[in-house]
Amino acid sequence: MRAAPCLSLPILLALAGSVDAAPPIPADFVVEVPQDARVPAGAWFQEGGAPLQLSVLLGGPPVVLALAAYRCPNLCGVTLDGAFAALADTGLRGGAAYRVAVVGLDPADRDADTAPVRAAAATRGLDPAAVHTLTGGDPAAVARAVGFPYRWDETLGQFVHPAGLFVLTPDGRVSRWIGGAGFEPRDLRLALVEAGEGRVGTLTDRLLLLCAHYDPVRGRYDGLVVGALRWAGGGAALLLAAGVGGALLRERRRRA
Repeated sequence: MRAAPCLSLPILLALAGSVDAAPPIPADFVVEVPQDARVPAGAWFQEGGAPLQLSVLLGGPPVVLALAAYRCPNLCGVTLDGAFAALADTGLRGGAAYRVAVVGLDPADRDADTAPVRAAAATRGLDPAAVHTLTGGDPAAVARAVGFPYRWDETLGQFVHPAGLFVLTPDGRVSRWIGGAGFEPRDLRLALVEAGEGRVGTLTDRLLLLCAHYDPVRGRYDGLVVGALRWAGGGAALLLAAGVGGALLRERRRRA
């Protein structure tokens, strides 16, 4: 699975208006998810000043994984806020349908540095218990496992990396990569339904997935296919209603 970095990030960040100029992303910085990629469940981090093993977050609903630098002056904050906003609009409930795991790229980050991220999630209405901000540990091991490239740039004084999210199955396998700094709620909902393996979403969601096409280069679901299925479903409903109405009319005429 290969996905390109978001080339329009400077435009997105300029529109955001509250961040510094985006650092240039190297052209070869692409997310290449290895076959059957799985996060290292045995990796240890810190959360709230206490040790936490990554395996604790697995085994329940799908996990939305973000690799970010908590003290990043621009890209990471925009990406995380976009993710929280989209998750809030999916119609799925955090904790029951998904968990969020933010892994800090800088091992020097501490719990106090995660406060803005937790505040952003709360502002978007996410359940605080479903959002986990991890620090310390070995973020490089997680990044290698999922094919996420990043490096510290001495000139810029910050980390350079692609923008996006991983959606993990309950056993920690990478199901989908959703690229970019802004996210469509539909893409995240479909990715969570797919990663949930029948335990997340509705029957309608699962029917949509039968015809939805995932583009690994853009990290997006094909909206045209999904839209066509919705139109087809609406047309079928209209035809069914017309058939029922016609049958009732014929029955009334027969009785008359």
